[in-house]
Amino acid sequence: MVSNYKRKSNRGKWTEKNLERAMEEATRTSVRAAAKKYNIPFSTLLRHHKKQCSIKYLGRFRPVFTEEEEIALKNHLNKMDDLFYGLTPSDFKKNVGEFAKKLGKSHRFPKGCAGKDWLAGFRKRHPSVVLRTPEPTSLARARGFNRPQVERFYDLLKELIAKYSLDPTQIYNMDETGIRTSTTKPPKILSSCGKRQVGLISSVERGVLTTVVCCCNAAGSFLPPFFIFKRKRFAPRRLDGAPSGSQGATSDSGWISGPIFQAWLEFLVEKTRPSEQKKILLLLDNHESHKFYPALEYASKNHIIFLSFPPHTTHKLQPLDVAVYGPIKKYFEQEIATFHKAHPGRTITPFDVAPIFNPAYLKGASPMNAISGFRVAGIWPYNRNLFQDCDFAPASITDEPPVNIQSPSGANVQPYSAENTLTSHHVTSENKDSPIPSTSFQVQQHKTPPPTPSVASDEGTLTSAVCGTLTIVDMQSKASNVLASICPIPKAVNQKTTQRKRKSQKAEILTSTPVKEQQKKKFTKSEKREVKKKNLEVTKENKSPSTKLQKPSTSRTNKKQLPLSGSQVSRDYYCTLCKEKYVYPPPEDWIQCCECKEWTHEACSSYIGIGSYFCDECQDL
Repeated sequence: MVSNYKRKSNRGKWTEKNLERAMEEATRTSVRAAAKKYNIPFSTLLRHHKKQCSIKYLGRFRPVFTEEEEIALKNHLNKMDDLFYGLTPSDFKKNVGEFAKKLGKSHRFPKGCAGKDWLAGFRKRHPSVVLRTPEPTSLARARGFNRPQVERFYDLLKELIAKYSLDPTQIYNMDETGIRTSTTKPPKILSSCGKRQVGLISSVERGVLTTVVCCCNAAGSFLPPFFIFKRKRFAPRRLDGAPSGSQGATSDSGWISGPIFQAWLEFLVEKTRPSEQKKILLLLDNHESHKFYPALEYASKNHIIFLSFPPHTTHKLQPLDVAVYGPIKKYFEQEIATFHKAHPGRTITPFDVAPIFNPAYLKGASPMNAISGFRVAGIWPYNRNLFQDCDFAPASITDEPPVNIQSPSGANVQPYSAENTLTSHHVTSENKDSPIPSTSFQVQQHKTPPPTPSVASDEGTLTSAVCGTLTIVDMQSKASNVLASICPIPKAVNQKTTQRKRKSQKAEILTSTPVKEQQKKKFTKSEKREVKKKNLEVTKENKSPSTKLQKPSTSRTNKKQLPLSGSQVSRDYYCTLCKEKYVYPPPEDWIQCCECKEWTHEACSSYIGIGSYFCDECQDL
């Protein structure tokens, strides 16, 4: 039957309940009397009374599959969706065609594939099946969000909350996000139908990256944002128009680094004032800058505890990623579009980032979003059983955890795999020794339910209820087995083992002594490498005679007098301020800009003899 069919008559208004009552009435009186009483056609009631079937059929069209077979199709769709291997409409229609062929119903689909009308009818009969756009999910995230990793994180969190009696005002989450001076996901606009391309003005193709560090606690309080600009030197006027109390720093790449993270920690201590009686638990990811040894030492001295999330799980466990950064970036894109309308033809510069980000931050960083993020992640209120088996199903493709995980108490955690995705129970700290069932997807599909004991009636036969239940279960089991042979559950291929130098990460208390000792060794080795590198550079400079103007030293001390004679200077140099030509011997000291490498009289500049020097033109960049 076509999906858009409309009835053209009012026949068949009777319901199945009235048909059942009429059939019962016919056994006591007559079929004609029952048909007249319940307003059902005599021929219709007579036909159903002879077959003892109360199912209502109108016209010559019949469903292709039974109700149990369609339920098996729906369950198979949900299972593949939980594994992040969802079926497209075309793939599903092909599988349905093969399913009908194996059930001996290939004549219903002559082309070997179900049609769009059947799919439309299937979706009407099962309203929970909808067409949605999936979110691309990396294999690392799908594999990383597994039960051992998540259980370890909740074990550590519970231990810290109980040990230090933490309340929601003491549990913080910090994270970095990147924003650009160009539009990445513009808001939807109204346009005309049939137009080939709908555009929106953007200042540049790829904007300059600026990192923003946000932090909030489980009670809904936010710290002012911390900006990291992609520049050599920080200009305070870059924060003009930023949220009140904001601070900033600069880096070569625009991303956070270990020293910048330590500077942000000092900013956190200044705003929160932690103490021995009121420690702070800071939840963060496993980025290398968060393990900077001086920052770990600073945190321990100032009563801050670091707890890291398991790798590749922040999309579900980190409150800022779950409920805060999404609204902020949405409002930020709207503010960029508003800026272009208010300033046509003007390019967004790094000086405009803070004023544009301010209204977006005030809208998105609301207490309601922060509290919701901690609640949805199961951090506060503490809820380790928040995630169900379907959330861990994508990790079951590998049938093994990425690393050997042990609980904080030292007991081994059972690996999570596809064998216990549908039937496993949550492994809680109170019941860690309970075994986990080892029934895989495919085994469950091929496994039939245990035989139900016979329930004999007075005549020595089974009751109709038990017979009906067994029939439905058998039909669903048969349909599931057929679907498993047509579209089996995907399994990851065992990859060749490689020598991996980088160790696998897991949820850790970063401020604990073992972690700090490891980071101290790494920090000491990196310092030795830097010292060795500097010594090699100095040795090379001493061996090779310089024929150019003397450059600033590695300590960026810019006060240097030109020692070269007029014949050794490769070109003419002029002071950037008074435009006086360099002559030899120079009557006064000259100084070089660290950005443009031009020279200036020290007396003409505003240099005071401390730190790096930048000319007036470079200061405006």
